[in-house]
Amino acid sequence: QGCALKVGPCAPPVSAMRRRSLAALRALPGRCVALAGLCGSAGGPAAPACASTVAANGSPSTDLQRRNPAFAAARAAVCRTFEEGRDFRIVTREMGSERADLPIFTAPAGVVRLAEESERPEVVREDFPNIPGAFLLHNVLTDDECDQLIAASEAMGYTEDAPVSLGRHIRQNDNCVWIADSELNGALFERCRQHLPEEIDGGQPMGLNARWRLYRYNPDDVFRAHTDGSWPGSGLDPASGRLVQDIHGDRWSQLTWVAYLNNDFEGGATCFLLAGGRREAVPAKRGAVLCFFHGEHPLSPVHEGSHVSRGTKYIIRSDVLYTLPGRGPSVQQA
Repeated sequence: QGCALKVGPCAPPVSAMRRRSLAALRALPGRCVALAGLCGSAGGPAAPACASTVAANGSPSTDLQRRNPAFAAARAAVCRTFEEGRDFRIVTREMGSERADLPIFTAPAGVVRLAEESERPEVVREDFPNIPGAFLLHNVLTDDECDQLIAASEAMGYTEDAPVSLGRHIRQNDNCVWIADSELNGALFERCRQHLPEEIDGGQPMGLNARWRLYRYNPDDVFRAHTDGSWPGSGLDPASGRLVQDIHGDRWSQLTWVAYLNNDFEGGATCFLLAGGRREAVPAKRGAVLCFFHGEHPLSPVHEGSHVSRGTKYIIRSDVLYTLPGRGPSVQQA
């Protein structure tokens, strides 16, 4: 299937830090402990998996877990539930390519528990000489953060439709739009900042677009060849809580930012279609972020999310925002 590559199951060894964390949790009566894919009560007999939730779109997650081992594994590892009203809410609804009531979600700060800097490996940049401008940032997200993001987005719910112009003849995957809080969004940007281009068209990197588009690729799903558009940075108005499509007014996106939340599936590489009919594939690596130019940039590449042959693939699609020429902070201070 084009550039689809086989990606082996993700089975990282339990780190010393994780062993210490599990030991500490076992010492606390009544705490829920995730170990070897089982959710049990510390100090007592093994319990069944954490109580099922119902996603915001009304579909029981227990049925989804049976069909989706990646979600089941993430939920068992996180071992807590995400509930509408407490952990997330629908901030608005938007027009999709097929329906007019697609939910747009947001969550308060702290819902996704971020690892301390000392608990994370160093972020490392890998460049691709055959894909001009593209690079992969390893270790942006920890395994635990990936599991939380999968579990939280599944609680919100995915839809086949999406608030984009591309229909399912091009974008055959499921979609969840999450307006990330500034704490979470800012933390992930800071992890990437030093590895980003310092200047593009006279603008400096200012942050990530808070409008996260999470995509779930089920078996046989594919995102066919396309280019990515450029966007302003969305966000919630602090006074009204409403979604504003251009919350900053002084920046626009220049880079695609794709975070891979899992790699326990087959196929699903990001494949770049280059001059002369050449294809270059970047396999998904859990916790890594792939960046490349988009919009009107001359190096904006045609690419595809290749066919997933087995398992379920989860990604976050956002954008790196750069100041607009003549409207950056350095100009305003002059």
